Amino acid sequence: MRPRTKRERLVAELSSKLSAITEAQIRWGKKHCFPHNAYRCKDEIWCSECGKMWVDVTGQKEGYIKCPYCGERLEVKVSRKTKDNAVSYLTVVTTSGDFQVLRHFYTARYARKERDTHYFTDEVCQQWITSDKKETVIAKSMNMWSTSWIHTTDMSIKQNGNIYCSHSYDIDGYVYPKVKLLPVLHRNGLRTSFHGITPAVLIRALLGERKYAEMLLKTKQYGMLYFYMNRGGFSYPWVVNICNRNGYIIKDGSMYDDYIHLLDYFHLDTHNAQYDKIIANPPFSKNQDIRHVRRMYECLNSGGVLAAITGPHWEFGSESECNDFRQWLEDNGGKKFEIEEGAFKESGTGTKTIAIVINK
Repeated sequence: MRPRTKRERLVAELSSKLSAITEAQIRWGKKHCFPHNAYRCKDEIWCSECGKMWVDVTGQKEGYIKCPYCGERLEVKVSRKTKDNAVSYLTVVTTSGDFQVLRHFYTARYARKERDTHYFTDEVCQQWITSDKKETVIAKSMNMWSTSWIHTTDMSIKQNGNIYCSHSYDIDGYVYPKVKLLPVLHRNGLRTSFHGITPAVLIRALLGERKYAEMLLKTKQYGMLYFYMNRGGFSYPWVVNICNRNGYIIKDGSMYDDYIHLLDYFHLDTHNAQYDKIIANPPFSKNQDIRHVRRMYECLNSGGVLAAITGPHWEFGSESECNDFRQWLEDNGGKKFEIEEGAFKESGTGTKTIAIVINK
């Protein structure tokens, strides 16, 4: 689409003056945008970085190994695959005039056993965002299903958004660490890391699209920031201020939100950082129960009591988290009571459970 408005013509002019991707940026993309694997089949191992194959009789089937040819550190995977093609995006964050510019580079790796590995890098999209959240997109054409780029076409002005998505050109790429930002974004707390959030989404949030993004970023509550940006809102926004006053950093925003919902469900005070009594039945999967128990114990007043229902996995689990929890429970004088299987059948579950009681 030809530029029609004054802003589109300015963006088209500034875009034509941008420098090409540098060799340093390409090297960084090769190293950070793709997994580096060593594929083992019996005694043969081949490297996804250089394609070379060698014989290894150590029998190592996991962990990391160094390629004797290119020197790359590789993760060992047992597989019979003979090729490893991958596609990723490299995002360069820069400025031009009064615009925050996101340059997205399509990066592909073509690796095959006993053949040289080849890379392909092509700039496919640019997002030009002003401090008042007005956005212009310059991109290459896509196929009719919008699933792949037509690399032979030229970059041109595109309509940003469709009936399914208001920002259809938001690309979650690996961000090159040398970042240039508009002064307003730097003032609002953004530095070089986007904390796992799509760059364009976080930039628009810091320019005023989301109410709490700036506060979470400046107080380094990155776990809650990630949860907030993906969920789109807070049920209990005041809890972050309580955490900040008490010097507590939320590592897992989703788990902390579950914990606050649990307190609200039992009609406990969600405006207080410490409690005399806590009763809980946290989720069991992936050791969430023992993480909840340890976090709730931190919120107990001295002399308080914590009672929680947990799954049985932590009793016999061999992972370090279970070992640490067993030792922690013993050190803090915790008591456990096994609840027979089927005790909660009326509630819709027959899973065996354990009750934990801890006095602080």
